[in-house]
Amino acid sequence: MSSPAERDRSDVFFAADTHLRPGETEEQERLIKFLQFVQREGRALYLLGDIFDYWFEYKTAVLRCFAPVLEALRRLRQSGVEVHFLHGNHDFAVGAVFEEDLDVRVHPGPVSIEIGETSLYLTHGDELCRDDWAYRIIKRLMRNRVLNWLFAHIPVDWATRIGSTIAGASRRHVEHKDQERMAFSEDALEEVARQGYDVIIAAHAHEQADRMILEGKTRFFVLGQWSYLRYREGEGNWQFDE
Repeated sequence: MSSPAERDRSDVFFAADTHLRPGETEEQERLIKFLQFVQREGRALYLLGDIFDYWFEYKTAVLRCFAPVLEALRRLRQSGVEVHFLHGNHDFAVGAVFEEDLDVRVHPGPVSIEIGETSLYLTHGDELCRDDWAYRIIKRLMRNRVLNWLFAHIPVDWATRIGSTIAGASRRHVEHKDQERMAFSEDALEEVARQGYDVIIAAHAHEQADRMILEGKTRFFVLGQWSYLRYREGEGNWQFDE
């Protein structure tokens, strides 16, 4: 496998919230085309969660419905592109399949990185929505170890149907939720920014944004649903696209 240093592609890509669901082949093809584009243009890709509307891992089975996307990710890594996956609130179970089979680096929570001299804080973003108490309660229940153990011991087809139903209900609930409760807490954002980050990139809200916080010291990006953010390292600029 060629290393990023051996390749002349220097751009870094960030994407999230595609919410792929079983049976949606057109949406999967759309994501695969994006991964192929990154393979041609980029050196690194950061997926900031909720790429899948539902994901669960088993010791001896893989969700076949997402096989084309997994294969595209495998090819992307084999081309030498660095790939990172941050857990979202829908695909927090992503783990061994990605790390062991696809050679993708999985992060359970926010991560700090540097691109050149720019320091970045990357997060799915749900932990920054401090006023959404109902979601925080649901999040604890969904990640309960006992419930997840039980889920792992029912037939895969049943689990997929149940998980997809729960994920769909959650997504519809968010779509009709008061946007003020979904908004990122300014206090939470400034707490992160005060740690010295030049850029914060989040997702979760499904509404693209680009603004300055902390008196103009930190740039804050929010990834929209089915949009991606590109950093052109050679030019030192940021660009949203679809």
